Amino acid sequence: DVDEPPSVTSVDGSNRVELEEAGLTKVAVFEASDPENESLTWSVVGPQSRYFEMNDLQTANLAELRFKTAPDFENPGGINGSNEYRVTVEAADGAGDGQSLSGRLKFTVVVTDVDEPPTISGAARVTRRHGNNNPERFTATDPEGSIISWSLSGTHNALFELTPTDNIAMVRFRETPELSPGEQTFYNLVVVATDATGNRGEHEVRFNVNRPGPTIRTTSGTSPGPSPGPAPGPSPTGASDGPANLPPVFADGAATVRSVQENSPAGTPVGTPIAATDPESDAIVYSITGDASSLFNVDARTGQITVAEGALLDYESERNTFVVMITAADPAGSGETTEISVTVTIADDEIPGRVARYDDNRNEKIDLPELLAAITDYDRAQLGISDLIAIVHQYLAS
Repeated sequence: DVDEPPSVTSVDGSNRVELEEAGLTKVAVFEASDPENESLTWSVVGPQSRYFEMNDLQTANLAELRFKTAPDFENPGGINGSNEYRVTVEAADGAGDGQSLSGRLKFTVVVTDVDEPPTISGAARVTRRHGNNNPERFTATDPEGSIISWSLSGTHNALFELTPTDNIAMVRFRETPELSPGEQTFYNLVVVATDATGNRGEHEVRFNVNRPGPTIRTTSGTSPGPSPGPAPGPSPTGASDGPANLPPVFADGAATVRSVQENSPAGTPVGTPIAATDPESDAIVYSITGDASSLFNVDARTGQITVAEGALLDYESERNTFVVMITAADPAGSGETTEISVTVTIADDEIPGRVARYDDNRNEKIDLPELLAAITDYDRAQLGISDLIAIVHQYLAS
């Protein structure tokens, strides 16, 4: 008897599948048959294998091919930057004669497009002082690049007006709310972006409008209260009913974007500082909040965002865009704060061309196992000599 390799087939009998991008990772199920009934080990190899994994179903020599992360049609990783991925599914036997034998099946996966709704970026909370009717900016991004139509909904939408310009909408009150001194009120609004096929993206916003009461400042040794004397006149020395102290104002408005290179060490600046000015020239103190605030710091004096200690910023990870809120406060003045939404994008530091497709662990290097995989593909005529030389150079450089 001669130890023979396993045979590999897909359960549906095909060697190609088309999948819609829809947040799903399952691709296909494969079956292997070994003439000697030895235990089998599954793997996936080839230039695009970095995107896939094999899940042994632990029954009837079946295994499932899966994307490691759900594919995105708008960000393809297939052959020549396309949405076509070519891999080889392998089943290796248990080496009953001391040498493992493998059965292989070449398989093609094609990812097709799904029309997705637009996403809207902008502030979720907006604070306005009485008399301030500056517009608030919102930006829509459609994965398919569709033309955007803007509208408003929500409890108080009739009180607002919208000025659209392509994928940007400016929203403001139709009429500035009139408040009494010491009064504040809230307004709830939904900003809606609709693409050409009717898909809607929505963004909820809460407006807070307030009007401070009069501020009385007294000189040392006097008590606040009405001025003595029978007739009205100028306020006593040291007292003021002047205009209310206004909060800081960000130069970038309500939302902005900053970028930093992946793998940047702690302390690396994230773009330029988030600058604010105070109408009364009070000193400004900056702080940072949000789900991603543990990855970044902000200089309380300058507004410069930096990479935090222990933050691992990897462009190839499942998440390479983060949103934080930067707050500017003037504690010595009004005590009021202003917020800005900052979207931090992680820039790719990719290794070149086809070399990157062998970087299975996504560390921007070619390690020894990845080099050996390239040599194996070259032996199988799945990789050209020029590409192999480039991969060897990258391995030596790493």
